Amino acid sequence: MSKNLKEWDLQLPHAKLAYNQAPTYATSHFPYEAYYRVNPLTPINIFPFSIENRVSFKAYEIAKEMKKVHEQIRIQIEKVNASY
Repeated sequence: MSKNLKEWDLQLPHAKLAYNQAPTYATSHFPYEAYYRVNPLTPINIFPFSIENRVSFKAYEIAKEMKKVHEQIRIQIEKVNASY
């Protein structure tokens, strides 16, 4: 962080990216992943890949995977809440 407190707004995108790429204790998943079912892009993800390495998913398959992750998150949250 900058020592100049007036520049906090310049650090906000970095903090947001760090938060979204860290798994939470209650869910064991990344916040961004829980919402979008993918992790946010980072500079390493922007490099172009050959067309053979790209994967195309159908909307139904993605929705099914999202439901699976949401169910895992729900179970994890219930476990954490039950321990309190």
